[in-house]
Amino acid sequence: MKFPSKKYPIKNIRAISESNLEAKEPDTTFIDEKGKLVKYKYQCVRCAECCRGNFEIYIREEDIRTWMKLEEVDWALESIRLRPEGIATRDEFGEYNKIGKTLKRLMEKYGEKNYPEKLEELKQFIEGAHLYFGEDKKRPEVHSILEPMRMTPILFPKDLKTIQKGLEWGLEYVICTDAYGFCPFLELNDCSINEYKPLACKSFPYDKEGNLKVNDYRLRTCQGFKKIQ
Repeated sequence: MKFPSKKYPIKNIRAISESNLEAKEPDTTFIDEKGKLVKYKYQCVRCAECCRGNFEIYIREEDIRTWMKLEEVDWALESIRLRPEGIATRDEFGEYNKIGKTLKRLMEKYGEKNYPEKLEELKQFIEGAHLYFGEDKKRPEVHSILEPMRMTPILFPKDLKTIQKGLEWGLEYVICTDAYGFCPFLELNDCSINEYKPLACKSFPYDKEGNLKVNDYRLRTCQGFKKIQ
């Protein structure tokens, strides 16, 4: 596994040596939030701990374009769901006050005047292009924008084009982990879709924003991520 190219820039990190990123087995040296010089080395050893870490793997447009070229895609549709936190909204009683990222982007893009109309279009798209499987009791409660399926809805896209269109709307799609936080594609300590796994997996240990997950407690189990200074 290689370090991200310029396509996945390292943000929130002040790199000491840019040449480190071009090295075959690069060292990453940066200054942490306390101003301390810290040095890490990462090289994937296929320990699969990241596949058991209960990470939310976000699906990107590049993933969909790759999977659309495959003959069989049922494996993807059975394991990818709409992230309900993205369509969270306030309720009339003041119990839920979070506004999802998708709705914030919608407001920023279309403005206050056109927002209600676009919000209604988004609702119709979600309800018409996704399969509803009830309320998710395993996640923290989310008060969604969908009236008939209000609380923390479990929604699966009907096809890959739905995900593609949803991403254009700013919706978030993630791979469903099991009750233990394991990836559904983990088989015998290996990735069953390694050849075309999501970019989020390929770019690990960087998150979808390109930030190194240095302070993520789940990385303590990663055998390829070492603090060397």
